[in-house]
Formats: sequence, C-alpha cells, structure tokens
Amino acid sequence: MVISGVGGLGHVAVQCATAMGLRVAAVDVGKQKLELARKLGAEIAVDASSEDQPGKFRNKPEELTAFS
Repeated sequence: MVISGVGGLGHVAVQCATAMGLRVAAVDVGKQKLELARKLGAEIAVDASSEDQPGKFRNKPEELTAFS
C-alpha cells in the first residue's frame, strides 16, 4: 500500500496497514516524517520533493514484488 503523507492521519494509516500485514510505502517531504514512517513500519520511504519519485520505486523491484 502506498500512503501519501505521513501527517495526522497518514501515520495512523501506516500503522493500520502494517498491522493488517500489508507492505507499506510512504511518500512525504522531510526527513523527519520519512524516518517516522519507517519507524512505524513502512518498508519504503520516498521523499516527494526529490526529482525522481517514480525512479525510487523502479530501483527497488525486489522490495515491490508484493505491491504489483
């Protein structure tokens, strides 16, 4: 599951999805929010302010197997 934004509701969504056994990718801006997403169970954390967000997913095919 891809969660866009790890703010007020996004961090809860990461926890719920992880608790349900889903593999989670979080997309947000800012190092602190991405670190929080990882701490809460996101397997992949992508900085939305980077120039190549899709490339961050393409470069991790082994991690994204369950996402397809």
